[in-house]
Amino acid sequence: MATAAAVLVVLTAALSVEGVRTQLYNYFISHHQEYTELRVAACDEAAAGKSLSTGDYHYVPSYVPDGYVLQETQDEGNYFYVLQYVDQEAYNAYQKQLDALVEQWGSEEDIPEDKQIRYTGPQIMYVEMRSVEGTTQFDTENAVYKELTINGSPAYMSIKNGQVLLLWDNGDRSFQLFGPISEEDAVSMANSLAVQNAPQ
Repeated sequence: MATAAAVLVVLTAALSVEGVRTQLYNYFISHHQEYTELRVAACDEAAAGKSLSTGDYHYVPSYVPDGYVLQETQDEGNYFYVLQYVDQEAYNAYQKQLDALVEQWGSEEDIPEDKQIRYTGPQIMYVEMRSVEGTTQFDTENAVYKELTINGSPAYMSIKNGQVLLLWDNGDRSFQLFGPISEEDAVSMANSLAVQNAPQ
C-alpha cells in the first residue's frame, strides 16, 4: 500500500483566560488507501504530552447553518465538550411522533422496544478536545480530501457521501466538526469560534 507522508510546522497563538499562549506543533500527515492519519506533536520534546488546556471555558461556534438548532450539550470535564445541532424541522417531526407514543404508553420508558424511535434526521456534531496533541485516523477512501487553514492553523477536510468532516486546532484546543453541510458552512462554523465562559 502506497503511503505519502508530509510534515508541517506552524506557529499558532491563542488567547485564553490566562493570556496569550504560543505553542509550536509538528503536523504529520500520512495518506493511506482507505484512510488518512493526522498526528500532532509539540516540537519541544520537553513539552510533549503536557499541552492539556485548562480553564473553565469552551470555544463555541457563533455561526450555525440555517435550519439547525442546538439540541444537546455534553461536557466531559477535562476531556471532551460536544455540541449536537439538529435540523429543527426534522426534529420537530420526530418529537411529534415521540409525544404520540408517550401519550399512548404513558412514558418513554414504557414504550415497547419494537415501537421505540430515535432521531435519525440531519445533525451536526461539534467536538472540542482539551489537547492539541494526538493521533486521529479519518475515512478518506473515495472521498474529497482538502487541506486548508482556519485562523492561521492547518485544517483537514474529508467530504464523502454528503457528509463533511473538518479537523483543526487553535493552538489551545483541537476540534472536530461532522455533518451533512456544505464545505462553506463547515469553514464558517470553524472560523466563528468564540470563547464562552462556564456559568458561575
